[in-house]
Amino acid sequence: MLEIPEYWISIRQKEDFKSLLSSESLPQFSKPLLSIFFNSGYDLKEKIFEFLKTPEGISFYELICQYSEVLLVILLNSGFDNLDKIKDFFKTSQEKESYKLLFKSSDIFLKILLNRGIDTLEKIDYFLKSPQGKDYYDPFLLPNMELATNRVLRAINNKENILIFGDYDADGIISTALIYSFLKNLGLNPKYQIPNRIEDGYDISLKFIKKLKKENPEISLIICVDCGSNSHEVKEYIYKNNNLDIIVCDHHKISEKSISTVTDSSRFIVVNPQDLNSEYPFKFLSGAGVTFKFINAILMRLDSSKKDIFKQSYLTDFLDLVAVSTIADLMPLIDENRLIVKKGLEVLKNTKNTGLKKLIKSVLPGKERGNENLTTYDVGYIIAPRINAPGRINAAKKGLNDAEKSFELNVAPKSFKLLICDETEAECLVNEINELNEQRKIDQAEMLNKILEKNKNDFEDMILNQKIFIEKSKEWHEGLLGLVASNLVKKYNIPVILFKEDEAKYKGSGRSIEEFDLFENLNTLNRYFDKFGGHKMACGLTIKADYKKNGPEKEKKENKYQLFKQEMIKVASEKLSEVKIGKKFYYDMEVDFNDLKPSLGKELKFFEPFGTGNPKPVFLMRDCIIRKISFLKNEKHVSLQIKNKGSYKKAIFFNISSEIVESLKNIPEDTPVSILFNVEENMYEKNINAEGRSLQLIILDLFYKIDLQ
Repeated sequence: MLEIPEYWISIRQKEDFKSLLSSESLPQFSKPLLSIFFNSGYDLKEKIFEFLKTPEGISFYELICQYSEVLLVILLNSGFDNLDKIKDFFKTSQEKESYKLLFKSSDIFLKILLNRGIDTLEKIDYFLKSPQGKDYYDPFLLPNMELATNRVLRAINNKENILIFGDYDADGIISTALIYSFLKNLGLNPKYQIPNRIEDGYDISLKFIKKLKKENPEISLIICVDCGSNSHEVKEYIYKNNNLDIIVCDHHKISEKSISTVTDSSRFIVVNPQDLNSEYPFKFLSGAGVTFKFINAILMRLDSSKKDIFKQSYLTDFLDLVAVSTIADLMPLIDENRLIVKKGLEVLKNTKNTGLKKLIKSVLPGKERGNENLTTYDVGYIIAPRINAPGRINAAKKGLNDAEKSFELNVAPKSFKLLICDETEAECLVNEINELNEQRKIDQAEMLNKILEKNKNDFEDMILNQKIFIEKSKEWHEGLLGLVASNLVKKYNIPVILFKEDEAKYKGSGRSIEEFDLFENLNTLNRYFDKFGGHKMACGLTIKADYKKNGPEKEKKENKYQLFKQEMIKVASEKLSEVKIGKKFYYDMEVDFNDLKPSLGKELKFFEPFGTGNPKPVFLMRDCIIRKISFLKNEKHVSLQIKNKGSYKKAIFFNISSEIVESLKNIPEDTPVSILFNVEENMYEKNINAEGRSLQLIILDLFYKIDLQ
């Protein structure tokens, strides 16, 4: 059998499924069936055979043989572990829709569920269900939610002056739009602030607070969304000044420095599922997810006269925006996030948000009428980048006149305005945002190419030795650091931190790989940072230039950055010393063509929505033969006809490299090939049989080994 490369990794390497279903003592029975017998008192081979001769035993065996061995594993995991419980289950479960699906599902479908840890009836029911209001967690389980709700209710009742401070990315902008619209509906007139990435940087700052108190002393409450947890200087200031309170709705990890900052929790209220004392069952809501929970909690506590302002569907109508934020911020699509995104994509098809509807019409023509489902790909790669674009690109890129070019115009609020605008403003804003996004793509490609050209001979050494790429430049655009870092992580599978350098500081953005918790490892070096925050896979940080009284000017300036870089490389090389750096492919299970029935295409749709934490199922197939090769789009893609077990299927391989093109052109005839692939229904097929459409394979990687002897 053809070997497979070591960077193709099964998600169930430690416990192969076939071994779970095997038994040396009674080869005609599966291990789960034996467990059921043993738990029922039939703990010897002779007892089992004696039981199977009885009418009850014959009836039970006929019943159990109708169902998959994999289903028996699920039943055992769910506590149905003896004959009586199994019989009761089959008597009472026929009416439940999710169970009906299990009874007629393929082994492939059930094995993927098991491999992904969805291994009990309760978990499967939760995974497959169409979300209802009662399925979401109680918002008051979030830390400090009661305090935050009471404080904002006081502000609403007293008609206090409120300012909403939100981050400049899609998650922060959506969070700001959600709470702004909610407070406007209650008759308040809140102010808002979307900071300038270049001038203001990430998070609410002490400089901003002091300026606000000078220019807008009437503001008595700030609601921070998608930021604020790590603003320790602001916490200390609020603690000492009695005329301003802050509520933080955030989801970023809380640094040690912020945890140790002493504050009055009734004055600086942090609602964050990442709080170490949080009892909330799920830790990975987006910033807008936490804001949504905050609005939900307020609605639950409003008196009836104010509550009547809102339609019954008010919260549900918000879920399209919360879903966009969850996908845009790469939050794992598991647990409650899966429910939010699943329902949110349904709402998005017929969104009531005027600006969002106009944006969808502009970039996804045909889908704005709700005739076709929007996918996580549509959101993550088409909608979200446009909402993010104004926060990344300065207005000088738009060809302003010389007078206007003399300062940085903060265009980040354009996306916020799009999400709260009426019909007359929407089209103009969409056009401007699309322009900014096109400029963003050009600038991003240019920055990436320059980094690759400059460091093309260094990356191999970094992969082998220092295990991380850290670099700085005065030329890079600060708003593109994270995007380009992501590009480099995808290409080389090593953590990357890029810094924009100026005279006084280094502002950085980092992206990481699964094996390296960027937040935790950076947190060990937080003594170097003026600002720092983020997640396991993405972080932002600022290092002030370290000026000393003695020594050359350049040495003074770079000292702190260089010390950080040296220590971070040491941390990465130690933590990743046993990790083989390089691109990895994780597959769910090994199959052959006989397993790929047309009905599988429909079954796999139950795993949607796909995204971080819930990827599209990937399959491995060995011993394939390529029978036909057709290159497409100037050899950018290739269509293949593949033979396995006497059957043929069409496959397509997108965005192939020049190396793969040459390999395919020169592959010897009848060479065994292993492929990693997704399965999709052939939507262009006209003739659909009883099982459904035929399947096509989307190849992710292809491997063959030539014997040179």
